[in-house]
Order: sequence, then C-alpha cells, then structure tokens
Amino acid sequence: MKKEMIFFGVLLVFLFSLTNFAAAESAALNASLVDYDPLPAQPGEYVDVWIKVENIGGEDAPDAKIILDPAYPFSIERGYDTSKDFGIIGTNYGEVVKFTLRVDKDAVQGTNKLYYNLTVDAAHGPWIRGSFTIDVETGNANLAVVEVKSEPEQINPGGSAKVSIKVKNMADAPLKDVNVKLDFSAVRTVTATLYDLPFAPIGSTSEQRVYKINPGETRLFEFTVMAYPGAEANLYKIPIEITYSDDVGNDYTKQDMIGLVVNSAPELAASVDEVGVNTVGQTGDLVLKFVNRGLTEIKFLTVTIGDSDGFELLSTTNEVYIGNIDSDDYETAEYTIKLSKTGEIDIPITVQFKDATNKVFEQSTTLKTTVRSAQDMGTAKNSTAAVITWIVIIVVIVLVVWWVRRRRKKKRV
Repeated sequence: MKKEMIFFGVLLVFLFSLTNFAAAESAALNASLVDYDPLPAQPGEYVDVWIKVENIGGEDAPDAKIILDPAYPFSIERGYDTSKDFGIIGTNYGEVVKFTLRVDKDAVQGTNKLYYNLTVDAAHGPWIRGSFTIDVETGNANLAVVEVKSEPEQINPGGSAKVSIKVKNMADAPLKDVNVKLDFSAVRTVTATLYDLPFAPIGSTSEQRVYKINPGETRLFEFTVMAYPGAEANLYKIPIEITYSDDVGNDYTKQDMIGLVVNSAPELAASVDEVGVNTVGQTGDLVLKFVNRGLTEIKFLTVTIGDSDGFELLSTTNEVYIGNIDSDDYETAEYTIKLSKTGEIDIPITVQFKDATNKVFEQSTTLKTTVRSAQDMGTAKNSTAAVITWIVIIVVIVLVVWWVRRRRKKKRV
C-alpha cells in the first residue's frame, strides 16, 4: 500500500511538470501600463495611455490582440481606436500601443480601473481579462475669493463693521476643511518698520472653518471687527490665509489680501466770524470761519464767495485756498468788501475739499449775518456828543485866553 501511494505521488509530480513544461512552451501574453498623460488624469479632459503587450511564453503568439473595455469614468470617443491587432509576437518580444481616452467631467477624484481583454489568437482565443489603475484628480483645486464686503463700507475710528468674505470652489471636486483667517498682526513695511493694523475682532475670533464646499458652491465667512478709537483714516490691507484640502488628501494654503477703509463722513461748519464795516459806502474785512467737526482730517479746502446785494467784493479774487483742517480745529478766509447796505445780508459760498481718502466733496450754502449801522449801534450819538465836547473845550480855551490878556492889560494901565 505504501509503495502504491509513493507511485501515485511521483506520477502527479510528473504530470504537473509536463503541464508546466507545455505552458512554458506555449505563447503567453502579459499587458502592463507603461505611462499615461496627464498624470493624474483630469475630469472632463483626454488622457493618453501607453500599454505594453509582451509575449512571455515559449512560442510565438500567432495573432495577438488587445481590446479596451473602458468603464466609467473612462470612455473612447468616435475616431479613436479601441483595440490593437499585433499579429505575430515572438517569444520574449513586446510592443507598445497608445490609446486616447476621455475622462468624464463628473469623475470623482481617486483611483479608477481601466479594463482590457487580451488574447494570443484573435480567431480562436482564449481571452483573458485584466485591468490597470489610473489616478483621476482635479488639476486645479482652486478656492477663489469672489467677493469682500464691509458694512458699513467706511469704518469710523472706534466703530465696528461686519466683514463678509465669499469664497467659491472653482474645482471639479469637493474641497474639505476650509479655514479662513484674518491676520491682524503687526505688518512690516519695505523699510522694515513694524506697525499695527488698527483692528481687532469682536464677538468672535479672526478664524472660521467649514467642513466641505462642493464644486461650484459658494460659502460666506463673516467676521465682526472694530477699528481702534485712535485709528488714522486710511485704506488698510488685511492679509487673509485660506487653507483647505482636496478629496485625495492634498493640502493647500492660499495667501490673499482684502482692504478695509477707516474714515468718517466729513463735517464742515461755516459761519461769519467778523464784518469789519458798518457804514454804507465804506470798506472793511469780511472774515469767514470754517470748523472741522468730524473725526478725520479735511484736506485741500477752497472757498469761493458769490455775489451779494449787501456788499461789493473788492478782493482781487473771490476764491481763497485754506488747505487742511485737522479734526476739532478751524481756519478762516478773509475778503475785502465795500458795504452796500445794512441789516440782514446773505453771503453765498461754495466749498470744495477732500476727505482723508481723497474723495472729493463740493457743498454750497448761504451764510446770513446782520450788519448794524452806526446809528443803530449808537455810534452816531457818540459822535455828536464828541463834537459838542470839543466845541465846549474850544470855547473854554478861548475864554481863558481872553481873560488872561485882559488881566495883563489892566496891570499895564
């Protein structure tokens, strides 16, 4: 019995060896993926695939052939080959064939399989089925800032605003772990000077995150910020940092800038400071006063005075350039006039100036003032009294002189 078992064992080994020998002596094809371009493949684009078909058997392959059998997201469009007839492929010999595939525009990022069928004899078979793996990724995982809004547009020193940043996924695949951060840290200028950005977040942090933004989707990130009470009016560039990752785990960091304006509406008050004449027909100075009641500087102030029935302008020009007025400060403009009437007088003026951000303003108004005549103010009565006083003085002097002379004459007699 033991001898019989040994005999059958030896026989099985012999038969197995014959089978392997026969296989080694027959044709056997192997297909391998040489390359593909672009790498990774892009959704909605073409991809060129190079496949090497090699005879690793002991005999020639009489009629070798490969046929692609693409499944989603791959397809072969009309005009492009789906198969390749090699004919005879000798042992230990191979050929490379190129196929062009279309990647579906909605393809999900990741690894996808490209299937094929291969045979040594196209007429009789047998056929073997295999596959290659091709990576598909969105070529541009771009998250774009499409809108920045500040409400209000200009932030008063010491005031607050809601800053909204809208971002859009411009890629063809979802973007995850999207983080938007406003950077209010000190900024170094080109001259290596550090200065603080005059803002601070209130009610929340300067950083916000969402888990996922789908292709073509927009998301709004809102921050509440406050300007320092002593912030100077200006346009400030605020760095923002956006970090996110794509569907296959690649991380991205994007640096950008937004602008925030610190400024307040200008408040310029005009009034008549002095009218240096009160008699019709006489000349004097007209002084106008301009007060900056706003929180920021007023620049390049120019005043133009119009025609009035109350006076005739004698200055060489009706325009006076004042220049800059700081907050809570004032300047004056002086004109030389010849008074035409007393009582209430209208003074039409036009002012032109720029605010701290160089926005141009022009305002027209009519100032009113009342000029009292000398008679109304009692100066006429005072003048008559002065004349009488002088007459009395002169008479007294004359009498004194007459009396002194008379006394001298009596003494001589």
